[in-house]
Amino acid sequence: MSILPLAEFQKKFEKATQKKIQKIRKKGNNIIKNIVKILESLEEEAQDMIKKSREELKEGVEVLAKKKAGYLDAVRSLEKFGENIIAAISNVKVPSEINHESITEFYKNLTENLIMLEKTKNKLDHKIHPYFIILRTRVKGLIKKLKDESNTLKKFIET
Repeated sequence: MSILPLAEFQKKFEKATQKKIQKIRKKGNNIIKNIVKILESLEEEAQDMIKKSREELKEGVEVLAKKKAGYLDAVRSLEKFGENIIAAISNVKVPSEINHESITEFYKNLTENLIMLEKTKNKLDHKIHPYFIILRTRVKGLIKKLKDESNTLKKFIET
């Protein structure tokens, strides 16, 4: 067994680990891309919520209050829910470079905003409940997807 000079050892080590590092980076990139897609879809749904509620509010508060019991509250809650979703999404900072620190920071940031989304959903969902079923269902599904992808990111960080 011969002794390798340090420079030669570094070259061999980098060559041996380069493929593994690329695979890990690619996996991390894919997880982040999935999260970004979900965030974009969630933002579109939130925009739809706000648009729908503002269209309804154009009819006038008195008309909505007479329409159905709780409908005015549901419309206002829908708008607030959409605005809170957009606020939470805008707080998420997507890393430009994939490394352990940036992904860990991204995960913490994402988790904080997911908690905010969950609190908002739990607070306002019962007010919106009998109305706007399709919008609510899509948003709740996207929030669940985001949680699942966040858990995938957590497992990726831990391994």
